[in-house]
Amino acid sequence: MNEVLEQEQEQVIAKQDLADVIVRYRNVKKAFGDSVVLNDLNIDVRQGEKIALIGPSGSGKTTIIRMLMTLEKPSEGTIEVDGEMLWHKEVNGKLVPADEKHLRKVRGNIGMVFQQYNLFPHMTILKNCTEAPIHVLGLSKQEAQERAKKMLEKVAYRTKLICILPNYLVVSNSELRLLAH
Repeated sequence: MNEVLEQEQEQVIAKQDLADVIVRYRNVKKAFGDSVVLNDLNIDVRQGEKIALIGPSGSGKTTIIRMLMTLEKPSEGTIEVDGEMLWHKEVNGKLVPADEKHLRKVRGNIGMVFQQYNLFPHMTILKNCTEAPIHVLGLSKQEAQERAKKMLEKVAYRTKLICILPNYLVVSNSELRLLAH
């Protein structure tokens, strides 16, 4: 009886440990022809955690991100986002390759900030920040604008500044990266 309780407690603890994992790579391999870039990659990224991928050119740093963004498909292994398989889905108890509809659904919860921020120069700051939420997430223009204004206020851009074009904006790189996101 004591063993059963201990096993149940271990299972509860294991589930709690996984509860805050938002991205998980399991046994991921990526090869380009005969060149294996990643082999048996296992990473858990938890809610609020910040990680850095450090390594020489060609070691797979960008490939890890490209697989998460569904720009590259893993050769083997699985990637989960918020507990849901990214490149696979379960059908009749078996993992099968995900279709485009499934990829779009899971990908809808993933965002990426590029090192080279490129705001559209012909659009206002506000319009740059609302295009993706409107066209990708399907938000109304009003809802997207409300969200964008809240985000812009976090980097000290008050409502009167959001109607200017990016070329006339003078900010630090870190502020612009946040704006682009």
